[in-house]
Amino acid sequence: MQYLKQSTAITLKIGPFLDDNDGKTAETTLTIAQADVRLSKNGGNIAEKTEATSCTHDELGIYGCPLGATDTGTLGRLQLWVHESGALPVWHEYTVVPANVYDSLFSTDKLEVDLKQIGGVVQSATDLKDFADTGYDPSAHRTQAQTKGMDSGVLTATAIAADAITAAKIAADAISSSEFAQAAADKVWATATRALTDKAGFTISGTKQTLDALNDITAASVWSVGTRALTDKVGFGLSTAGILAIWHQLSANIVTANTIGKLLKDNSHNAAAVWSAGGRALTTPADYKADVSALALEASLTDIKGTGFAKDTHSLPQCLTAAGFSTHNAAAIWTAGSRALSTPANYKADVSLLALEATLTAMKQTAAGSFDRDLHSLEAIRERGDIGWITGGGGGITDIVQVIPSIPTNIDLADTKTIRIALYLINSLDDLPTTAEIVPGTITIERSADGGTSWSMIVNAAACTEQAGQIYYDEVFDSGTGYASGDMIRITFKSQKITVAANDYEITDATYGWMFHTRIDGGGGGGGGGDATAANQTTIITHLTDVKGTGFIKDTHSLKQSFDLIQRILGLTQENHYIDNTTFETGKLKSARIRIYSVAGSVGTASDVIATYNIAITYDANGNMVSYKATKA
Repeated sequence: MQYLKQSTAITLKIGPFLDDNDGKTAETTLTIAQADVRLSKNGGNIAEKTEATSCTHDELGIYGCPLGATDTGTLGRLQLWVHESGALPVWHEYTVVPANVYDSLFSTDKLEVDLKQIGGVVQSATDLKDFADTGYDPSAHRTQAQTKGMDSGVLTATAIAADAITAAKIAADAISSSEFAQAAADKVWATATRALTDKAGFTISGTKQTLDALNDITAASVWSVGTRALTDKVGFGLSTAGILAIWHQLSANIVTANTIGKLLKDNSHNAAAVWSAGGRALTTPADYKADVSALALEASLTDIKGTGFAKDTHSLPQCLTAAGFSTHNAAAIWTAGSRALSTPANYKADVSLLALEATLTAMKQTAAGSFDRDLHSLEAIRERGDIGWITGGGGGITDIVQVIPSIPTNIDLADTKTIRIALYLINSLDDLPTTAEIVPGTITIERSADGGTSWSMIVNAAACTEQAGQIYYDEVFDSGTGYASGDMIRITFKSQKITVAANDYEITDATYGWMFHTRIDGGGGGGGGGDATAANQTTIITHLTDVKGTGFIKDTHSLKQSFDLIQRILGLTQENHYIDNTTFETGKLKSARIRIYSVAGSVGTASDVIATYNIAITYDANGNMVSYKATKA
């Protein structure tokens, strides 16, 4: 247990504070405020420390915790706790001891021990007196020791008999100047207040001239003293020079807040300062002239008058009555039904027909120098923008990629050639994704025996290979590689993606991936021909008949035609479609109709429509899109 000096401020090292999850990592960034440090003084109620400073980290999760004199003011047991979020609790215990005890243990002070009794017998001042008078007598005296301390009240006037300490008791020169250091006398005279209760017997050395000199202290001798304190300044006044020195004080020296000088300095605004301010609010602007300057108005009027202006000759009444002008005054001009401005370029650019025409011409201009209303008008731009915003991620995505897997439907075990398993990436709007854009990911191939209930790993997360528009893996499905006749094959692609303009577009995820199934036939090439039996062939023919269905036409319904049609439909989602029947609310598209066409020339008509969809869009209170729905009509 650590010792603390009573009523003494100290900074303790508390901790270590360790992470409450693993119990070992040091917490070095905790905020331990005054209220977080809880103290109990000698069993008293727990309360926060009175010293207001927060704890600061030292190292290894140890924090410096300042305590004030009030915190260490109670003798006895001092307990400290800190429970900080994210760290295990920390607690410490201390013992608060008197200053004399602490300094005796850890400094140069001596521990005070008052002599009360010896051998169980209480000692008195008389015992000590007898020893001082006659010397040590074992038969009469109980102790002979050097006493370093004595309890308060032991040595009193009552305990010391009258004349117990006399000149006869104290040897000559027992108490001399060497026993009283100069510092003791200095302390007496350093006392601020000294009262002499009886001055009888005191004399003043010197002569009457000395006293007269004291009586004749001049003003010059008083003011020559370096430090003077005037307790009462009533009646004193400043000279004119002193007053001027105050008013001539530089504003840079006036820095004390809330003083009269500082307030005058901060709130003095001359006219130049007012008009140079960046913003000026006139509470009643109507009271001011529009140009805010009489000088500007005067200058304008001077310009209007021109050189040689004569009041009675060139004033407005004379002008209006002049020949040829009376019918052309301002009122007559502006009331005319038709006004032709022969030179519009001389008028304001923002209201000029020429400026408007130039602006529209600039808006219409293209790189080729021609403007196509159907392609370049605001309506055409808006329709193009709607398509990009709805289907193109804000118009910034120029790639629409379809992923088409290439997985064999069944595999001949006897055929030992390499089979390519692939994911084809078809871009409807741009070139095929390049190898730099493709992240090929991995492939896993597992087998399960015919009728089996578990899977065995053949290829475990092998890296795939990429080329433009393709992610693939080459495998040989034969008995040498580990496959058997009738096996069910499970193929899983994982972590394939395309990276364009620092954006990742995921094809398959890294956890579940994209899974395909196929199977291995025995093959007709000899050995392991279980799947080539007549019964199996009959079953296969039955399956194929079911697949073809009723009315199957080879050149119309074959897999090739279906594959081509699927590709075509996938492309048509962005290729030949038309949006109309639009409705808007506060400038935002609410609903519309989308039609997909098989022929580009029919777009926008009722011919060659493959499918029709109705779209509906909802927005939140802030105008942000919440949902977009497309349903087949």
